Amino acid sequence: MIYTDDTTTRKWLEKRASETPDAVFGVYEDVDITYGGMEKKVNLLANGLLKNGFKRGDRIAIMIPNHPDFVYLVLAFAKIGVVYIPLNNGLKGANLDILLQLSTPKAIIGDAAYKEVLEESLERIKLDCIEMIILHGGSDRFDTNVDKQIAFEDLELGVSDTPPDTEGTAPDDLLALAFTSGTTGVPKGIPLTDRMLRTCALSASRISDAKPGEIMLMWESFCHIGGVQMIYVCMIYGAKLALLPKFSASKFWDQARHYKATRIHYLGNVLQILLKQPPRENDRDHLVKYAWGAGSTPEIWEAFEDRFGVKIRETYGMTECSSITTINTYGKVGSIGKAVDHFEVRVVDENGAPVPPNVIGEIQVRAKQPGLTLKEYYNNPEATQKALLPDGWFCTGDMAYCDEEGFYYFKGRSKDSLRHNGENISAWEIEHIIDEHPDVEECAVIGVQGDVDDDLKLFIKRAAGHEGPDPQELIEWCQSRMAKYQIPRYIAFVNKFEKTPSQRTKKANLSKSIDDCWDSMTSR
Repeated sequence: MIYTDDTTTRKWLEKRASETPDAVFGVYEDVDITYGGMEKKVNLLANGLLKNGFKRGDRIAIMIPNHPDFVYLVLAFAKIGVVYIPLNNGLKGANLDILLQLSTPKAIIGDAAYKEVLEESLERIKLDCIEMIILHGGSDRFDTNVDKQIAFEDLELGVSDTPPDTEGTAPDDLLALAFTSGTTGVPKGIPLTDRMLRTCALSASRISDAKPGEIMLMWESFCHIGGVQMIYVCMIYGAKLALLPKFSASKFWDQARHYKATRIHYLGNVLQILLKQPPRENDRDHLVKYAWGAGSTPEIWEAFEDRFGVKIRETYGMTECSSITTINTYGKVGSIGKAVDHFEVRVVDENGAPVPPNVIGEIQVRAKQPGLTLKEYYNNPEATQKALLPDGWFCTGDMAYCDEEGFYYFKGRSKDSLRHNGENISAWEIEHIIDEHPDVEECAVIGVQGDVDDDLKLFIKRAAGHEGPDPQELIEWCQSRMAKYQIPRYIAFVNKFEKTPSQRTKKANLSKSIDDCWDSMTSR
């Protein structure tokens, strides 16, 4: 059975623009974006890139905020076969340096808001491969050794708004080079094809029930596959995109009401953060039917449905496997659901043997159709060999179990496990318990060097308007909710967590010092 056909990104846009030019693709800051208008804008950018010497296979890094221009760029690249490299807008310093060094782009499209961090990075690494900087959101030149710099608007000068006379991205051609979050090590480059991005949308449309008339409230950054897939969900399945510049917990439901949103997406602690906002009389005064995404615990799931009247639809997946592998449209609280039609999923032990129901093991994924999963990591044969088995199974490094009915339950990352007092501990499990504390907006647990094995250090971001929790009171609160060996020894408070595009905390950047925190052993 064929799950995705060969109707490419370019063909989809030109089909929509030809058949329904006045239909609305999306809205941004109350301005409608029609398919006809989008097609002309995309053609101008595509022809402008060609005029400036870019050709099929060239790589261009993008570091701009959530804006319609990001949508236009993705579609323009698909028109001419250029590859885009999404850069997380929060990147700076060594983290930004390494992504530019790994991806070696020919050009950078950089927004004025990130001018300083990009200048500093380019000064440090001095990449010879970068031939041009395209200035977005302003015309001030970057202070760098890259001489050729043009304003983003100038790409449209002197070119036609008709389709470029060149071949676009073919179904299995590379369209994007995304990088893993790098929470535990050096980021890995994931080549994403046109087909893979359309497969993302296929699965996302099923779990969100996307169709004409539905309005998708989109806050997630386009530098993450979960953001880009929404372009395809709307273009292919007919829903409308209500694009927000960024996530704001205090404004979220007002924005949902304003745009008459019917679907919302979540990742990481987004649901929890919304629940920690002060209750309002109009919490249920909206049109949202489904919230779909990844990272909800059973407790948050039920509390969110009860307070906001929105049904939770949990999913699981990885960028390497076209974003979504399992979906839960069954209402099974706590489960990440069952495998989508185009993937096989199994849970295996440390020897690669399938485990019985209700036994935790590693999730492995295999596509039923060629071209839906990673073929190789970019310039990283060692990582490719570790992740891809000869028979096509992809080793995710994520832990789960499957029950007798075929429902999967996520149990954290294998790399996020710690060893304390002779016990193997899941940081994910500890975090999800402590996240339930009313004074905690979000938290993170890491291992720090102990006398024999890891001691546990807990980082807490307080909920808005809360001065607690008191560390000793929190320890006592934990005692009735988790095993003694799971209770952190050290507690530190932070104003914010540095996040990846997929809203995971960058634990590698958290301090392992034991001199900057509360210590339960010395505070008794």
